[in-house]
Amino acid sequence: DKPGDPDDSDNPVNPDKPEKPEDTDDPSNPNKPENTVKPNMPSNPEESTKPEQNVLMLEFLGDEITNYGENSLGGDMITSLGANLVAKDQSKLGKEDIVSLNPDVIYVVYMPYSGDDPEQVKQDALNKLLEDKAFSSLDAVKNKRIVPIMLGDMYASGVRTINGIETISQGLYPDLNK
Repeated sequence: DKPGDPDDSDNPVNPDKPEKPEDTDDPSNPNKPENTVKPNMPSNPEESTKPEQNVLMLEFLGDEITNYGENSLGGDMITSLGANLVAKDQSKLGKEDIVSLNPDVIYVVYMPYSGDDPEQVKQDALNKLLEDKAFSSLDAVKNKRIVPIMLGDMYASGVRTINGIETISQGLYPDLNK
């Protein structure tokens, strides 16, 4: 070894470097890998202390209400983020179905087309749920957990898939996304 060699423990360039490697087998060592700070997430989602959130993803098309279930990309995003789809297999739902399911969170799908005002299209879609007295008793409505999501962000995988995941995450975990 030459003086000044970066691997030299007596290196004056790096006087803080220990003379020998730390004992990583020492359980009191704060640098031991299992003593490092970890995200506050359970290793098994089943162990979570928060109750699972019940969710619907709906699109109002004329008089029909389309439900995005477990076989859709949007439904997969929801379940992958730890929520429960309350209508997994149904492609269409009626108002009575939605009221009886009483989800904690409802995602409302909207799609502005060329020439449309995107904000107006979004608000019109939300209003189909928010302004209908049949839905006023829903927990999602009372707790302001109605979340707009653009069709392109959750219908087909592509460059905007991350936008859909972020929107769904923000709706499910608003306190984590402030």
